[in-house]
Amino acid sequence: MKSIVLIIPYFGKLPYYFNVWQKTALCNPSVDFMFFTDVEGIKEKGNIKVVNITFDEFAKKIQSKFDFDISVETAYKLCDYRMAFGLALQEYLKGYDFWGYCDIDLVFGDIRAFITDEVLNENDKILEHGHFTLYRNNSEINSLFMKGAGFKDYDYKKVFTLKDNYYFDEILGGRLICRKLGVKTYLNENIFFDALERFKPFTHITKGFKNTVFLWKEGKLFALEQTETEITKKEIMYAHFQKRKMDYSAFNEQLSEFYLVPNKLVCADKVKGLKGIFSCRGKRLYILKKKIEHVKTYIKRYKKGNYKSFSAYRKERSAFALDMKNAKKEIEKWGEN
Repeated sequence: MKSIVLIIPYFGKLPYYFNVWQKTALCNPSVDFMFFTDVEGIKEKGNIKVVNITFDEFAKKIQSKFDFDISVETAYKLCDYRMAFGLALQEYLKGYDFWGYCDIDLVFGDIRAFITDEVLNENDKILEHGHFTLYRNNSEINSLFMKGAGFKDYDYKKVFTLKDNYYFDEILGGRLICRKLGVKTYLNENIFFDALERFKPFTHITKGFKNTVFLWKEGKLFALEQTETEITKKEIMYAHFQKRKMDYSAFNEQLSEFYLVPNKLVCADKVKGLKGIFSCRGKRLYILKKKIEHVKTYIKRYKKGNYKSFSAYRKERSAFALDMKNAKKEIEKWGEN
């Protein structure tokens, strides 16, 4: 079996959903999860590995691989360096066939049921999203981030020297570079569910599936979708709940089965009938709350000096959105490998 390790730098405060993520990760014993962290609550357990390190020390590890000054002022900026982990952290990756990265605001099903040895043998890259991506562990693939300029002038040197995050691990970098270079990539978006933040009902960010809930049962994850005539059930590898606040108060380590509905975890023994779990109230209020949260985030960053003014911020975001739009068009032009 091909060996896999997922690198997760995490600094600061332990997220409230960590125990749920950890339980689903531990149910994938043949995949290692390696944390680089200063969080005391993250301990080695089973396939969860821990490298105790401060944020500054981790930044220095990355800096040591480059002959120019890089910018790593915040933990969020580390996302731009994800493609460089294969080079910067090579001492920790020895013996692994594939390395990658993932978020922890997600719930895993059975990873090996989807990322089989056949898939790994035929591809050098698995998926292309920040919430889960794998790369073959060799010198050629580990230096991919240096081999393309991404879209326009979004090359690694520019991105690594700027303070802001440029999604270099995704669209404006890794995705476009690998498409242009013809890197053999497994691009099956049917194996995961990426839930849009702005809609209360679970809605897939690319596939558009609506009115979906999830069932986790003994290491397997299922997406249940309600249509006009039936309830369908499909096994998936993981579900990603980006920036979504979930109520996990019903969770305990002994659970072998639970449902995830907007926006909470429900123990399976509390569900009397499947039709009832698809009810989703307060949709308009949810959207309003999300808009208020975004304004609060801007104000908080403005007070810290991250943004010059709201008008300048809007101009920057508009320009960035245009680059993203053009990059997506470029990616479509190159198509799948």
